[in-house]
Amino acid sequence: SPFDSSFVVAVLVAATLWVLAATLVRLPVSTTHAILGAIMLQGIFLFGLSSLAWDFLVIRILLPLAGGPLAALIGIYLFERLTKRPQVPGKEKPKWVELAHWGSAAATAYARGANDAPKMAVLGGFFLVANSVESVWVPYSIVAVAVLVGSLVLGRRVAQTLIGRAFPLDYGQRLRAGIATAALVSAGAYFGAPLSTTHVHAGATAGASGLKESIRWALRGMVLPWLVTLPAAGLLAIGVAVIGPRLLALL
Repeated sequence: SPFDSSFVVAVLVAATLWVLAATLVRLPVSTTHAILGAIMLQGIFLFGLSSLAWDFLVIRILLPLAGGPLAALIGIYLFERLTKRPQVPGKEKPKWVELAHWGSAAATAYARGANDAPKMAVLGGFFLVANSVESVWVPYSIVAVAVLVGSLVLGRRVAQTLIGRAFPLDYGQRLRAGIATAALVSAGAYFGAPLSTTHVHAGATAGASGLKESIRWALRGMVLPWLVTLPAAGLLAIGVAVIGPRLLALL
C-alpha cells in the first residue's frame, strides 16, 4: 500500500542521510544500526510499542548485533593470550603474509556483502513485483553497484579516520583479526543474524592488540551506535514520515 511504501521510503532516506552525514565528517558508523533505528522508532511512533515482535527482535536481531563485537574481542583476546609467543627481534616478515592480508580483506568484504547487502536490498526489493526474477537480482545488483561507487567516492575519508586510530599490531595479529572478522560476519549471514562488520572488526583488532586503550576505544565504539546512531536515524525516519507527505502535498 502507499502507506507501507512511505514507511520504507522513510527508512531508506533516514538511514542514507545519517550514514552520508557521518561519512562527510569522516566518522565510521554502522549502517545496520541506522536501518534498525529507522525501522524501530518509526514503527513505535506510528503504531505503538506493541507493533513490534519483541521476542524475535531481541533474540534474532538485538542480541547478535550487540554480542558479535564482544565475541570477537573476547575470543581473539583469549586466543592471543593462550598462544602468545616471544617476539624475535629482526625477524623478517614471511613473503606470503602480504597475500594473506589481501585474502583476509577480500574475505571480510565478501562477508560484509553477504551480511549487509540483504538489509538494504530487501528494502529496495519491497517496491518490485513479488516473485519476479527482478525481485531477486535487481535489488542486489543496485546495492552492489552503490556500495562500490560509495567506496570509491567517499570511502577514503572514513578509511583515513580508521587508519589514524589504528593501534600497533604485528602481521600475525592483523591477519588473525581479519580472519576472525570474516568468519564471524559470514557465520552471522549464514544463520540470518545481522552483524556490524565495522564493530566486529574493531572488537577483533582490540582483542588482538590486548592494549587497554584499544579495548576501551573498541567498547566505546560498540556503545555509541546504540546511544547515537540508532536513535538519530530513528528520529530522522519519523521526521521524514511526518514532514515528507506535507512537502509533497505542496508540490
